[in-house]
Amino acid sequence: MSLNNYNYLSDESIVKNETINCRLTINYDESYSKFYPEINKNNVALFSTYPEHDYTSVKRAICKKYNLDQVILGSGNEDFIIRINRLIKDKKWKVGIVLPIFYRTIETCSRFSQIMEKNLFKEDLEEYDFVWINNPNLFTGKTHTRDSLIELIKKYPKTIFGIDEAAIFSIPEWKQHTLTGHCKDLNNVVLLNSFSKMFGIAGLRAAFASGNSDILDEIEKIGPTFPYNSVAELFVRTILVDDNILKSIHGKIKNNKEKFIEILRKRNIEAVPSMVNCVFFKNQEFRKILERLGILCLDLDGQIGMEDKGVTRMTVYSSEKVFTEILNRLANEK
Repeated sequence: MSLNNYNYLSDESIVKNETINCRLTINYDESYSKFYPEINKNNVALFSTYPEHDYTSVKRAICKKYNLDQVILGSGNEDFIIRINRLIKDKKWKVGIVLPIFYRTIETCSRFSQIMEKNLFKEDLEEYDFVWINNPNLFTGKTHTRDSLIELIKKYPKTIFGIDEAAIFSIPEWKQHTLTGHCKDLNNVVLLNSFSKMFGIAGLRAAFASGNSDILDEIEKIGPTFPYNSVAELFVRTILVDDNILKSIHGKIKNNKEKFIEILRKRNIEAVPSMVNCVFFKNQEFRKILERLGILCLDLDGQIGMEDKGVTRMTVYSSEKVFTEILNRLANEK
């Protein structure tokens, strides 16, 4: 099994100041600043404040918002993945990883068996102690329905399912697909959620995990790589009380996706259907044109488990300024 998974997070081979990086799935929007006026007014005082001890009120706010009994906090879903894989190693569990998946899930897991995404509901998973799944999958653009996952989880009660929902908030109808708040009766789930992607706060590393209380307690004993800081607390509290932030982001991304898909259509390039904040297409020549224009997209051929070859992923920001610049560069293509 080859582990030469392409680390797209560290590839800066052609990044310049004038490039527009659409490789990563983190959203960007100029209007974020108006949602967090406290940062501009009292940033020094905020940065000088220790976060709340044990994060009790933040945890309570998350539980209330998403109908949860218990959560633990982590510095991004990546932090949870590393801590869970450490726990898996200590327990000597047999692991299955549904591919393709975020490279850190593979990199930090000492031993595992590959499960191709198309075979997830066909394979016998009873032999596994733990199975990693990304939903939605940001490498294929596919999203499993909540009902299908619940049926799968109930079918194998002795197998623990680690569901990484890092990109779930990128789906406009995310409430219809997430397992958040719906796994109270499932004792074999660890669910990971992140605020980083759609709210543009990847650098603040704000995530939470819910599900099996015994496993959550063990993960929390390991401790986060980096704890929530006071700025992350502020952002999370704001996100939790204002649903209009996410609605606004979804509306702008939907509009920008439709415009970009129309550009592809005029070039006789078909877009792969996807509910997330990305457009997937199969045309390497057009990807190279975008790169020449300083618009960086992700060539997915470097990802382990990608069965469909020649696919490019372009992240579509809600930012009107950035997307207008992309349109202008394409319009002025020589």
